[in-house]
Amino acid sequence: MTFEWDEIKNEANKAKHGVSFNAAKMISFDPHCLTLFDQTIDSEDR
Repeated sequence: MTFEWDEIKNEANKAKHGVSFNAAKMISFDPHCLTLFDQTIDSEDR
C-alpha cells in the first residue's frame, strides 16, 4: 500500500489532533492494533 499526503495538511493535522500522517500510517500496518467502536447511534457504529 502506498501513502501520499500534502505536507500542509500533515502539519495542520499534527496541530489539530497531535498525530502526523506518518504516525497514522504506521497504525495501518500494526499487527497488534485493536479497534473498538465507541458507540452505536441510529444503528450506526461510530
